[in-house]
Amino acid sequence: MCIRNQTAYVLSAIVTALVATAAPGACTYQPDAPDCSCFDNTGAWAPTGTYIQDIALDMLGTKESCPCPGTTGCNWEISPTEEFSNAGKPYYQIVLGANSEDSAWFISWMLSAFGNVFDGRQAWCSETISYWHREAGIPNSQGYRCWWHSDWQIGNVSSLRTWYEVSEYISSFGGGWGRWIAHDELDYENFELGVTVPVPGSYLAIRGYTLGSPNYWQDLDNSHSQMIDEMWVHKDILGNVFQIEVTLLEGNSGNRVRNDHSYSDLWSVTPSGPDWVGSDRKIYGFGVDLDADRNPIYDASRLHYVHHNNLQIVPAELVNVLDREWDIYAQRIPLLRAYAEFLAEQGGPKLTCSSPRIRVTTIPDGNEVKWYFPNEQQEPVEILIDLLDVHPLPIMGVELTWNGQFIPTNYAVQYSSDGEDYVNGQLPKLGGVQFPEQMEVFPVPASFSNDEQSVAARYVRILFPAGAFVEDAIVESMRFRYEPGPGADAEDNPPCEREIPGDINKDCIVNFKDLAILAAHWLEESE
Repeated sequence: MCIRNQTAYVLSAIVTALVATAAPGACTYQPDAPDCSCFDNTGAWAPTGTYIQDIALDMLGTKESCPCPGTTGCNWEISPTEEFSNAGKPYYQIVLGANSEDSAWFISWMLSAFGNVFDGRQAWCSETISYWHREAGIPNSQGYRCWWHSDWQIGNVSSLRTWYEVSEYISSFGGGWGRWIAHDELDYENFELGVTVPVPGSYLAIRGYTLGSPNYWQDLDNSHSQMIDEMWVHKDILGNVFQIEVTLLEGNSGNRVRNDHSYSDLWSVTPSGPDWVGSDRKIYGFGVDLDADRNPIYDASRLHYVHHNNLQIVPAELVNVLDREWDIYAQRIPLLRAYAEFLAEQGGPKLTCSSPRIRVTTIPDGNEVKWYFPNEQQEPVEILIDLLDVHPLPIMGVELTWNGQFIPTNYAVQYSSDGEDYVNGQLPKLGGVQFPEQMEVFPVPASFSNDEQSVAARYVRILFPAGAFVEDAIVESMRFRYEPGPGADAEDNPPCEREIPGDINKDCIVNFKDLAILAAHWLEESE
């Protein structure tokens, strides 16, 4: 199980010295930094490709490294009972968004210099889906980032479902984005790509499931994120769809990015069907990305139709499933929909700047929108972001990513729910720090709480004192870090320990592989 851990590992000076002793000339700042001899550099740092699957395949084999225990000579620990895991390249690249070895090394320097300033090493299957969307630029130029959700990163299954459900509502009154297809909305009889069935590139969530009276979904902790690579739609002689076969791409499965899992039929792995993922999981739902015309975004070359010359039974049975944990959290969905609609009507959050020399109209997005601060700016500067209402998702903090040319070291970030009583966020103390040279970007987080609890905020205020900009400065992007939804994610799938009639190879799925084994046994016995 790879549990989402919001507490970052803080490397002390003593541990740094021990690591340096264990691995001379390496691990300058963190025990899993890119300069460590144990660091695994497999997979592209800046993946490219035409479609999101190409992005994912460019990262194939990206894996965790430098675990402790597990690395020769390691002597660091988070606590006496907690292993140092989910470390290495996936942490810096997929969880924190670094797109180069230099950027990852700089983040390791930040962690060593300032302690707990970023998300900790944690489950990264949902983060992988978010990262692939950001790099592919779908459904928005920065993936899941949009006017009501100013962050590309979404860290668990419940939050991904939330994004797709809110986006489905938003798309109904203009634009694209996304649609959520729940497990009981999968409908072969009324086959419509991106509406009743997913498409290649769709997000796929699996979750722990229990048969009983009633049937129910287990805690969201037992969830895992995947993505459909290719699809084979099987039709019978009358043209009816009776089977949809898929191959999968996923991160944090066996601690790596992989493409060797598949489902012989989607419906059969839902609660309505007989098959299982491992011992206790079923397909929970799908997220479909939409373009500006509300059409599903997918690579047509990865969609295949297979025609059969016989009649087949079209699966249609539905079962009732309780989902107590989601039902409680889902009470936020109407609030988020109303808030997103209100923001759309108002043209997004409102920004003001005290200096006429600085053009601040929207939140910098890491793509087209940036904030430019000229070095002739000598007066104090105040930038105020009004979210127009208290955001329905409590906010953990914000992160400004500065261009590597120059970063001011004495500014403040504040938040407020009413616009009157402002509270200072916690920033790393940058004054007097010797920054590494030739860095691409400087991500500087500001936390809104000591104990990692989120706050209700409507306003964010950034204050620069007089003379802060002794050189030209650029803010490349600004992220709002929202409170995650309930439940952590789990890596990979537990081994099959369930008895299913016809499951000869004991993988909890009855498919052609079992038939092949039966045929081989029959041929052997008939000789």
